[in-house]
Amino acid sequence: MIACMEVQAMKRSPKNKRPDYTRKNNGKVKRKRRKLSYFGKMILIIGGIILAAVIAAELFIISPIKNPHKHNKTEELKNQTEAESRKDLEPEADITNMDNHLEQVLPEGGPSNVCILDVPALCQNPELPTGCESCCATMALNYIGVQTDMATVASLIPRQELESREGHLFGPNPEELFVGSPFESFHCFGCFENVMIDAVNSYFDGVCAQKVYGSLEDFCTEFIDRNQTVMIWATMNMRAISYTSHWTLPDGNEYYWPSGEHCLLLIGYDEYYYYLNDPMEGAMVAYPKEVVQSVYEEMGSRAMVIY
Repeated sequence: MIACMEVQAMKRSPKNKRPDYTRKNNGKVKRKRRKLSYFGKMILIIGGIILAAVIAAELFIISPIKNPHKHNKTEELKNQTEAESRKDLEPEADITNMDNHLEQVLPEGGPSNVCILDVPALCQNPELPTGCESCCATMALNYIGVQTDMATVASLIPRQELESREGHLFGPNPEELFVGSPFESFHCFGCFENVMIDAVNSYFDGVCAQKVYGSLEDFCTEFIDRNQTVMIWATMNMRAISYTSHWTLPDGNEYYWPSGEHCLLLIGYDEYYYYLNDPMEGAMVAYPKEVVQSVYEEMGSRAMVIY
């Protein structure tokens, strides 16, 4: 009996109770409060400082104060700078009304000398994606009274496709044949004045095509003033020439094509601009004289007339 009472007493001993509780105080049980260590307090303080700094940064630093007037002014200056950097590379305008155009691009008082031939413009697209030469020749022929169309002229041009052999291209000399086809675009490039001269002279009776030499200013005096157009070779939008595409010629030499090659029809001039019918635009466009002369010379000073 005594042994059983001792066991029961041990079971009721405070030592066997849960350590989270101490003693009764006025009938209530109190839970022990766990105190934070020094390092725990420091971590909480540092975390609070970092959180406050992040919030402050979001409100005052990361989100800038917007000034719409200043923003618009910056964009305006940026656009103006970009426009000035492109003005020597892009056409000034597609001219549909000569009087309105001169008011826009020429100084007060107008040009001292203006001569622009009334030559209807043709567009090479979509019929001839690489047929700017055929389009210009058609405009020149129509202007002197020869009734023909772009497809007919393009079909007269001797041409040869590029061939791929073991990953390398082989093809004709653009001084002798049209590289590719003016009716297609893939691996199709163009030709130069000698090819067009031979095609026109071989087919059209009573018409003569010939190569001409000199500056564009000379052409204006010798041909435009005498009511005659001039086909010239330059580039699309008068951009700088690059040489990326190339192939091997029949003689074994490597030929590098002047990328952006384009044929246009010179139809007029004034003191500041040359006026040309552009087959890509299907309209008359104006470029500063010095820009056209520079690209024309870079292309090799290639030009021809049909009369």
